[in-house]
Amino acid sequence: MELFDEKIFIRSLTLRPEDARHFAVKFRAEWLHSAAYQPIFAEIQAFIKEFKKSPSLQALHLRFESKDKTIYQVRIKPVLDELATVYVDATTQMEVLKQAGDVAVVRSFQELSADQSFQSLQADFDGKQVLQTLQKWIYMHLGLREDKTMNIDEAVQDLFVNSSLVNASHLIPCGIKAIDDWCLGGMLPGNLGLIAAPTGGGKSVALILMSYKMASIEDVPVWYVTNEITSNEATKRYLSRITRTSISDIIRDPLVSHKTWDNEYRGTFADKLRISEVSAEMSTEQLEAEMLRTSALYGWMPKVICLDYMGRMKPNEAGYDRAQEWVWLGGVATDLVHLAKKYNMLIWSAIQTNRSGLNSKEITIEQMQGSIRHLQEASTIVALKQTMVQATAEEGEEIGMTIYNLKMRHGKRGKPVTVKINLDKMDISNVEAEVVNRKEKLKDDDEKAGVRPNKKKDDQ
Repeated sequence: MELFDEKIFIRSLTLRPEDARHFAVKFRAEWLHSAAYQPIFAEIQAFIKEFKKSPSLQALHLRFESKDKTIYQVRIKPVLDELATVYVDATTQMEVLKQAGDVAVVRSFQELSADQSFQSLQADFDGKQVLQTLQKWIYMHLGLREDKTMNIDEAVQDLFVNSSLVNASHLIPCGIKAIDDWCLGGMLPGNLGLIAAPTGGGKSVALILMSYKMASIEDVPVWYVTNEITSNEATKRYLSRITRTSISDIIRDPLVSHKTWDNEYRGTFADKLRISEVSAEMSTEQLEAEMLRTSALYGWMPKVICLDYMGRMKPNEAGYDRAQEWVWLGGVATDLVHLAKKYNMLIWSAIQTNRSGLNSKEITIEQMQGSIRHLQEASTIVALKQTMVQATAEEGEEIGMTIYNLKMRHGKRGKPVTVKINLDKMDISNVEAEVVNRKEKLKDDDEKAGVRPNKKKDDQ
């Protein structure tokens, strides 16, 4: 039984170079139902292996004729001539290629299952090797195409067909209003966003809150990965935010939120939010391996990764010097963007400011730890700085947070926004507040109290 239109499939491979390279790796000629197309597909594979590009029909004519003119005239030429008459629109091509991809997954899994070496691993209960074999198989079929070379017509058509144009359903809002407004509703999968802040400035709080908010969106599973705090600490913070229970109370006794969790939230996020604690010097390759392992075991893949934080990672490739932080972090950022594009997922991570960010009046992009290089890879960069805000005239001051828009590749620039926060319940609100100018406030208080300023001190 023919599972897809093989004539359209073969013709598409001579018209769409990127798809030809893709199927040359993941498809086998013997999986085709029609024997007439098997040698042609095999020749397309050989051509791509030799020249790194797909052949035209004319090139196939010349290659087959040069090998054996008799076989070419009797068997190959009629098939190639028939293929030349095939015309299909781009959407039909894409549907057939999708069907062929599904066939490739099933056929290759059938072969893997029947492979004697793989069966031997199962017979020996070599679980580690079984998982590694499955990871390689998933990697081959799950990874998206990376390097693309197309003419402008192909590129535009690919945009129309694959993307169906950008619309709101593709955007993933992080739940912090200022950031989502700057991003025009949210960030697109395939991109990297960075949260910058001084030490203790709220990076972990922001990532906890954002991952919780994004996991609350339908069909957006989120993976929170920490190499900064322990998974136990992260769990307490999530418990505080979700149940609206004081984090200090949970730290003393997590059972204070037991009833609220069991009655209202248990099972709500089981398939939406996962927490991982990893070693400090992990690489993106290790992150990917763990993601594929989880996918193989549980069938769970994230659409968003919140990584706390980028500064404790290492590049995939060797040869980087940790002392050259701008190069080191640049390599890490490149790897993260590569991962985001490969699996069409959104990645949020965090970076620290340098020492000048601790006491400066505002945070600028020049204060990012390391250098500008790793910031070039990110599509969105926002910075956080805790400050004092005026709540109400009766309540006086409380801690707030100013959010700075440092980079918006796919959004708009905007002025800093200061909002109220409640760190005890792991919350960054969307309620804007007025920053308290403490120097001016102290001066006003002194004047009201009749205290004369120390002119000499002021002059100094």
